[in-house]
Amino acid sequence: MVGAAGDADYAYGDHHHALLMEVNMTTPEDRVTEQIRGRVHRTRGQSTVELAFAAPIFMLLVIGMIEYGRAMMIHHTITNAAREGARVGAFSGSDAGTVQTAVDKYLNGGGLESAKAQITISGAKAASGSDVAVTINYPYTSIVLELIHASSNSLTLSANSTMIHE
Repeated sequence: MVGAAGDADYAYGDHHHALLMEVNMTTPEDRVTEQIRGRVHRTRGQSTVELAFAAPIFMLLVIGMIEYGRAMMIHHTITNAAREGARVGAFSGSDAGTVQTAVDKYLNGGGLESAKAQITISGAKAASGSDVAVTINYPYTSIVLELIHASSNSLTLSANSTMIHE
């Protein structure tokens, strides 16, 4: 019976071991899988923190590029308006009113308010061979700063063009 009791103990031990295996299910492959899953779960939180740090910097760069592009567009428009005004003023028979009309038309066509522009015209009714000059100063205000009412200051963009009367 000792052998039978020993066999019974062994059978109980086997059953107990099998029961533990069912509960834990921890084979070496399972432990590696659990470690990988734990790392993935922890990296999700890490990615969120990294995004929280990187997103504002990225948005600041994007907004800066948009504002810079807008400033360059306005400068390009007023430069071309000054050139157009000087070109019109270079024709014989033109006066300051004709030049002013040409500059206003170009500014309005470019999406700018001509009333905001400070336009200076010199030499419009001068003799042939003399210079006609058009200078335009236009205020540039940041759209982002306007939206948050952070600043009432504006930057003045300036352009000038000089041509010779015909």
